Amino acid sequence: MVCPTAPAIAEDEFAARFAAAVCAEKAACGCGGGADCVAVFEPQFEAVRQYARDNSMEYDPACATNLLTSSVLLRGCGLESDYEEPFAQCGGDCEVFRGDIPSGGACIDVETDVSAYVQECAAPDEYCDGLETHTCGTFDLPTMKLGETCMDTEFNFLGWCVSGLSCSFESLVCVPEVGEGEGCGDLADCSLDLFCGAGVCQRRRPGGEGCEDDLQCETLVCLDGACRDEPVICLVNSPSDLRYSFSLWQD
Repeated sequence: MVCPTAPAIAEDEFAARFAAAVCAEKAACGCGGGADCVAVFEPQFEAVRQYARDNSMEYDPACATNLLTSSVLLRGCGLESDYEEPFAQCGGDCEVFRGDIPSGGACIDVETDVSAYVQECAAPDEYCDGLETHTCGTFDLPTMKLGETCMDTEFNFLGWCVSGLSCSFESLVCVPEVGEGEGCGDLADCSLDLFCGAGVCQRRRPGGEGCEDDLQCETLVCLDGACRDEPVICLVNSPSDLRYSFSLWQD
C-alpha cells in the first residue's frame, strides 16, 4: 500500500482544501459533489478553524495533510466496513489543532465537529475528559483480571481487561473472549469480529444481509432490517463524519 501524496495544507487553506477533496470524491463516487457541495462543506470546516483561532490553538500542517490523505484520498469510495483502516495506514491519527491547557487544567466538552480536529490539552498523550472531570490528563485506568468488576452500573469503565478478556455489558466483569461457534453471554464475550446470537458467537454479516440489531453487522449499522455497507464518502455530511464512524448516522 502506497499513501497518496498531497501538497502541504497551509492553515488558511484548511477549509477550502478539505471541502474540495470531499466534494471531488463524492463526485467520483457518484453521490454528489460540485459547487453546491463545496458551499455546504467549506463553512463547516472553516468553523472548526475559527474555533481553534479564537482559542489560540497551534496548527499542525503535517497532521492536516495526513488526515486529508487518510480520511479522503486513500479511502476513495471505500465502504463502511473498512472505515478505520486508512487512519492506521497513512498517519491520520493525529490532532490538526492543539491547545495549551496543562495536565489537570480545566477544559470543556466541545461540539462533535470541533472535537474531531481539535485537542485543547497541550501534551500529545493527554485529552479532555469531557464526561467526568472536565480536566486534561491521560486518565489511565487500572488493568483488570478475570472476574474483576470493570464497569459500573452506569456503564462507565473502571479498568481495562487484560488481553484475552473483555468487559461484559451484562455482568459488568472481565470475561473471556471466545471464538466463532463457542458459547457466549454474561460469562463470555465474542471476539471483536463476531456477535453473540442465540448464545453462540457468530460472524458479523456483510452489507445487504438481514439483521435485527447493529452488532450483527460488519459496519455496526442495521437499517430497516438489513446491514448497511455503503461508500463512506457518500454518507459524509459533516467534518466529523470523516473521523468518527458513529456520526455517520447521527446527522
